[in-house]
Amino acid sequence: MLSFKAKSQCTVTVITQGTDTLCEGTYILLQTETDFAFTNSVIDQEQTNYNGGMSALTGADRSEFQTFVAGITGTLVQIDMGFFNYINGVGVVNLFSGNGITGTLLDSQTVTVNCPSGNCMISFPENTQIITGNAYTFQFVPGAGMPYPYGVQVQNPGTYNNGELFITDPSGTYPTGMDMVFATHVGQSDSLEYLWSTGSTDSSILAFDDGTYYVTVTGSNCSAIDSINITVISIDTSVTITGNTLTTEQNNATYQWVNCDDDFSAVSGATNQSFTPATNGSYAVEISQFGCNTTTSCYEIAGLGINNEVSANSTYIYPNPASDEVTVLIPALTGTCRIHIINALGQELYSEKTDKKQLTINLQSISKGIYFIETETQYVIQTFKLIKY
Repeated sequence: MLSFKAKSQCTVTVITQGTDTLCEGTYILLQTETDFAFTNSVIDQEQTNYNGGMSALTGADRSEFQTFVAGITGTLVQIDMGFFNYINGVGVVNLFSGNGITGTLLDSQTVTVNCPSGNCMISFPENTQIITGNAYTFQFVPGAGMPYPYGVQVQNPGTYNNGELFITDPSGTYPTGMDMVFATHVGQSDSLEYLWSTGSTDSSILAFDDGTYYVTVTGSNCSAIDSINITVISIDTSVTITGNTLTTEQNNATYQWVNCDDDFSAVSGATNQSFTPATNGSYAVEISQFGCNTTTSCYEIAGLGINNEVSANSTYIYPNPASDEVTVLIPALTGTCRIHIINALGQELYSEKTDKKQLTINLQSISKGIYFIETETQYVIQTFKLIKY
């Protein structure tokens, strides 16, 4: 990422949820993380009586949260939290309306916790409007790098009258009877304006396409710009049919051919780019590349095991499935051949006699569905299933 200060004390960074590479057909959330100066901030609520530490655990669904009641109407610009012992990790700070974490989520941000030693008050910037007399709850969710356990400064038992420290773990949510060591700062925050290269003026956007996304954030005294490059992984789902062999056009990937007629079950051992089925049927291939996965359309193989004693008269039908036209190829045709297209009710929709080894039939007048192509030569009559889409 490229990030710089256009004026003093102002920075913006574009952050993503996870990787900056996405699979075609999906999207990724781009958020702004800003550092703009605040003025006239004062401590509103605080509980700084530290007489003990709580060992907090990392892991799925574990967190701590503390409720407070605002004494000033204004902008909550900063939350201080007390930690202890060596910590160098990341986490998420969530801010909710109401008592507990079941209210409306007002803000969520990824933060860094760096406590070199001893006791540390770590400050996290905020920019959320609060109202006197209303309850709010901030929650800390540990992330990568947080030690197991890490230390949270507390007063035990707690004496803060406007809230209590709770812990959550996979088994539930529990009051502690303690209060976290914390402070909230309320002040006049800068009114920020956002302008993305897409034209959006929101603080976050959804990216669907690859390319470079820019955002400019402007405050009353300064502005800053940042960009991020998003790469979309596109997998080629086209398949060619040569005789009875199916080949996907996507190179350098992982492959698994599946039987469409058997609930897309995997064909044992069919993990190469090309696949020649042992029996007639409908087949597709699952393709994986760079963490992205997709499955191609189903393709019909119908010429296996029919009149092998007259292999010189093998007939090929392609493409199958077909949309606008289908080609019938009889390489060893001598004389003439009668070609019929028959629907599932046995009704003939097309019939033509030809002496050409290759005949292309226009299917635009035929509805989508399953049909049968019958080729009749002086040697043999063959029937193939055709899927029109």
